[in-house]
Amino acid sequence: MNTAKLRIMAFLMVLCIFFSLPVFALGEDSGEAVPAESVIVQYETDDVMSFWELDNSLQIYCIPVGAQDCYLIVADGEAMVLDCAATGRDPTPDLLIRLLDGLGITRLRYALNTHPHRDHIDGFPDLLAAVPADEFLTVFPLKYDATQRRIMRNLAELGIPVREYTAGEPLPLGNAKIDTYRYRKSKNTNDLSLVVHVQYGERSVLFTADIGLTAQRKMAEEYWDAWDSDILKLPHHGTCGLAKEMYNAASPELCFASNGPTSKSTKLQKDFLAKRDCPVLFTSRQPLVMITDGETWEIQQWYADSIMLPNYTHIPEEENDD
Repeated sequence: MNTAKLRIMAFLMVLCIFFSLPVFALGEDSGEAVPAESVIVQYETDDVMSFWELDNSLQIYCIPVGAQDCYLIVADGEAMVLDCAATGRDPTPDLLIRLLDGLGITRLRYALNTHPHRDHIDGFPDLLAAVPADEFLTVFPLKYDATQRRIMRNLAELGIPVREYTAGEPLPLGNAKIDTYRYRKSKNTNDLSLVVHVQYGERSVLFTADIGLTAQRKMAEEYWDAWDSDILKLPHHGTCGLAKEMYNAASPELCFASNGPTSKSTKLQKDFLAKRDCPVLFTSRQPLVMITDGETWEIQQWYADSIMLPNYTHIPEEENDD
């Protein structure tokens, strides 16, 4: 066999060995190659997540209120609610209030509204009448529109302090790092809504409120280095387009949408994510719980309109009959 053939065979053998190797990521401290692993562990509904036993953690609860937004964020025992269209839906219209009771939370540090649309703000008076907050925060003028003025009257009757908040101001909550962003070059209320990035240790989630495509692109360009996230809340209930710039800036391992899995309005975003093999969960009926110790996420979806805390369980009768 001549030299040329030997060289070709040797080259082909090297290629075979190279392409048969597993994908590795470099360890941060040791510099050694370690297998790339997921940072998210998803539990079946009837299993018990191990992170319930942690003394310190970040817990995020997506409250089922249909195609609307409501999120409870708890960091090391301190709690805030981000948007509140309602406190639940039939057959458990008071799910958030029950959940706070089950967690032993009697007061919120913040009630934060991303924008004064009814599907993000209408539930705050009922919530804060049951569980008060140190302050209600809004990035919009207190007399911005009829909805905002109505909610401000409701909160005044409850004696809840209200503050016009500016994106970028610190929001201390346990050991979590909460950064807020806002697109200002628009007259559209959705585009002006507040984007919230919550980080705990090495793990993070990005809440995108209802920003549209232009706001997504422009903000992603400006905040590219700050938006890297393990989990992404899809903008506008998963119903508008999803800009590839924002998706790439976040580079999420998992997405979720405040909508139903069979909703035709989410097809555009579902198709976008399917092409990128990115899973998406839906929270219109099933609560989604995400807990991190700062290194790994544990997530779980409960039965529809149910609470499945280790020490507090509420499952509607219609679920028991299934």
